[in-house]
Amino acid sequence: MRPIRRLQLPSDTERLLANRTKRIIRKRKLATRVAQAESFWKSRPRSFLPVPEILGEAMAPAPGRCMYCEHSEGTSIDHFWPLASHPERAFVWENLLWACSHCNSNDKRDRFPLDSHGHPLLIDPTDPNDDPARHLDLHPPTGRFVGKTPQGTASIDVFGLKRQFLETGRKDAWISAQVHLEAYADAKAIGDTAHADAIRATLIRAPHGAVLRHLLTISHTPVAMQYIRRECLDVLSRHPEVFGWM
Repeated sequence: MRPIRRLQLPSDTERLLANRTKRIIRKRKLATRVAQAESFWKSRPRSFLPVPEILGEAMAPAPGRCMYCEHSEGTSIDHFWPLASHPERAFVWENLLWACSHCNSNDKRDRFPLDSHGHPLLIDPTDPNDDPARHLDLHPPTGRFVGKTPQGTASIDVFGLKRQFLETGRKDAWISAQVHLEAYADAKAIGDTAHADAIRATLIRAPHGAVLRHLLTISHTPVAMQYIRRECLDVLSRHPEVFGWM
């Protein structure tokens, strides 16, 4: 999981979301609010269309990719604060994320743990004040995420980030990132700018983008030689522009 910058909606879509939020809040009972939110969610007008388009195409880690696992194709909008328990947030733009069916419907569902102060114990990758790297560490040899905070540990569990195929994918992505970085340096060395640019674009769009971000982060630490090929470290020292890719 990596930070995702939330983009702005068209003004007519913003008005739609604000209007529906106000109408939901007018309902006094939770059950009535939930029913109203569910009804609105089933009957979304054309002006709502920019929401899934912006989430799934412009904001996702790569076009269509799930914001949580960064591997699978996103299939639907996830209410970070679940509609079933927090219907007043059902049409709040900052509460809407793009997720695959496994992360959203199979794992998260309506689970939403809170700490003793009522703050979410899940990572919101679009929160501009919080970096997922604060909560998640990566063990390169296994591709396993390790929670560094209660928020990280809960997110691994609730989003199903410990699924075996995800861990295998991150493990493979660690090797693939180094191979691509070395190929990028080779292309630059012979002046093949087009190929170098293609490699850069491929790395940025690749599944498990947090892996490359973690690789770049630890390349300056004492453990770098333990996990990163010397050839790859040489590339990073000669091509500092790579650190601006993520």
